[in-house]
Amino acid sequence: MSDNEDTAMPNVHEVQALEFALTPLPPADRFAVWSLLVRPLFEVSLPSADAMDGFDASVSIRFLGDDLVARATSKAQRFLRDDIEALPGGWDHIVIQLYYEGGFTGSAAGRPVTVRTGDVVVFDLARRLETVAGDFANLTLIMRREVAAPIAATWCHGQVLPREHPFCHLATAYLTHLMGRGDEMTPAEVAAALRALCIIVAQGMRGGGEVEDGGDDALRVALLAYVDTNLSRPFGIEALARALGTSRASLYRRFTDEGGVLRLVQRRRLERAREMLATAGAGASIDTIAADCGFASSATFRTAFRQQFALSPSEARGRPVLAPPEPRSGDHRLRDWVLTTRQALEAGLASDGA
Repeated sequence: MSDNEDTAMPNVHEVQALEFALTPLPPADRFAVWSLLVRPLFEVSLPSADAMDGFDASVSIRFLGDDLVARATSKAQRFLRDDIEALPGGWDHIVIQLYYEGGFTGSAAGRPVTVRTGDVVVFDLARRLETVAGDFANLTLIMRREVAAPIAATWCHGQVLPREHPFCHLATAYLTHLMGRGDEMTPAEVAAALRALCIIVAQGMRGGGEVEDGGDDALRVALLAYVDTNLSRPFGIEALARALGTSRASLYRRFTDEGGVLRLVQRRRLERAREMLATAGAGASIDTIAADCGFASSATFRTAFRQQFALSPSEARGRPVLAPPEPRSGDHRLRDWVLTTRQALEAGLASDGA
């Protein structure tokens, strides 16, 4: 293998996940590398000169096509997003963040913003942001503007979906799933998941009572998201209405044309069961799959499955489910940024060990 091949950047289509840990670096070098990593997004600074010696951070990244989700832990710092033209690439991506440890205070386009542990917040990287965070751990989803259309409106910048809101729980489940399994999803599945997440977050931030009908159909998206994140749990109409922050009457009214809300829930469970059966081996238990999809009775599941798909669960085992064509992508800024930063980190580690 040639020297050029040794140092060549991996093909952007081949890399699905990356890990960065600054701990192996000398303490004096860690913040410089961290600053390089986040440079396209924010200018960062430390709260005091003394903080340099104790600084440490780590990040795990999962690519979602041309978007990404990352889990980061870090010591306290300040973040500034001021002049978009002054930062590399002229990025104008949309960000959804969940702080599961720590939080921050600051301003978004001049409007005060405070995020607590468990809150979800939205940022528009084309607009000014200035925050001060203590030690933290968060999940950050970075999306191209066209992907994040439901939350790309001006009013969303710096808006917080509070941890008490039922939709915050759904958003948290989505972000956690994307971080844990997003690199295993097809582009079509990722696109659907990102759109659903953006609708859930936008509708939750609107506040002011029940979920609105119409528009982006946030109630339907939220319902299906709730089923997906509680697949193995049986629940009735009261629990569903409570979880979605709406009323029984609204649920009945909205889903009348689809055979009723509970029929839609069952159909979603059956779709998930068919997906599981499509990849299940010969030894996989149909009864277990039925239970995992929220069916209390195997007999009920088998009957409903045949009525829905005109084949039995046994016949569906190993049979692929037809899927829509997967979208093609071509914006590799996020991948190029991360891979370049990884090379810088590896070069720093190599020179330190030389």
